[in-house]
Amino acid sequence: AQIRKRTANELKCDTTLMNLLREAIANSCDEDGWALLSNVGKIINNQSSFDSKNYGYTKLGDLVSVIDIFESRLSGNRSQMYIRNKRAK
Repeated sequence: AQIRKRTANELKCDTTLMNLLREAIANSCDEDGWALLSNVGKIINNQSSFDSKNYGYTKLGDLVSVIDIFESRLSGNRSQMYIRNKRAK
């Protein structure tokens, strides 16, 4: 059975998820607040048994893109995604 995709509002209301994401970004970001998504994923996986599929998204990047308090950008060769908390600007 496929898990239903959670809406942006449902994701934002999940305080455990939001705290995991915020802390992982804060612990791996550069001076401008940007964090490599793969590093964020590693930190989250080390702290909990996180899987974006449990929220209905096949990739962490897809899940983060839905939450409008985070912004994302791709590297020059488009192979790596960076994310940051919009409030960290």
